[in-house]
Amino acid sequence: MGLLEFLGLRARGGDRHLVVVTFEGPGRLRLNANRSSGPRAKRGAAAHARTVGWIELTPDGRLLDHALGPAAPKLGTAEVTALLRQLPADPACKSVLRDLGAGRPQASKVLSFEDWGTFGAGAAPNTDPSPG
Repeated sequence: MGLLEFLGLRARGGDRHLVVVTFEGPGRLRLNANRSSGPRAKRGAAAHARTVGWIELTPDGRLLDHALGPAAPKLGTAEVTALLRQLPADPACKSVLRDLGAGRPQASKVLSFEDWGTFGAGAAPNTDPSPG
């Protein structure tokens, strides 16, 4: 085990990419990706109050690990679970993974949820009976 692996700064078994979905407010989610992962990075993602969920991938896109974060209830556990399962195929996720593959240590992108049917996630339900 090397020093970087011991410190949790580099995962064993080669490069890994950690993609974290954060809740930025009603209707706003962001992907934050890092080229190095491991126990320390995953603990940080899991502990952050705005983390909806995270996935860990190999550079070729194979899913290694995933988990929900403290902000998952803002969207609903079932929705977040589906999101994490489908996230590697999302264009925003592919974009940050390309950035990491090009050598950037970090990448970030706004995640559009219109396609997921959850745009407005975290907003209070509309109780106004008037149309529009």
